[in-house]
Amino acid sequence: MTLPARRETFGELGEAMRALPNEKWGDFVRYYLVGKPLRGVAGAYRKAGFQSGNTLNDARNAYQLLHDDRMQRAIAEESRKHYRAAIPGAVEAVGRSSPIPITRTGPGSRKACSIASTRSSPATI
Repeated sequence: MTLPARRETFGELGEAMRALPNEKWGDFVRYYLVGKPLRGVAGAYRKAGFQSGNTLNDARNAYQLLHDDRMQRAIAEESRKHYRAAIPGAVEAVGRSSPIPITRTGPGSRKACSIASTRSSPATI
C-alpha cells in the first residue's frame, strides 16, 4: 500500500494536521486511515517510521499515539475529508440502485448529497 505523494505545502493541510509535531505523525494519520481494519494501528505506526523492533512495544506505543488529543483531532479532520471525497461516488451508487433516475443537477441528486453528507459528517462532533 502506498500513500499519495506527501504534501509539501501546508495550504492543503487542515489546522489539526498542521498542529502535529512532525511528518511522522501526519504519515501515521494517513496510514491509519487507509490501513486494514483491526490491524491498522500497529501497522500504521511501523509504516510511518516509528519502530522499536519489538512488535508488542510497537502496538503499545501506537495505542498511546492514537489516543493523543492532537492525533485524535487530526484523524477526525482527515476522516471528514475522506468522507466528503466519497460523496459523489455514493450519490452515483444511489442513482444506480434507485428506480427513479437521479440526474447530476436534479433535486434527487441534491437530496442524495444531503443525506450522504449529513450521515457521514454530522453537524456537531
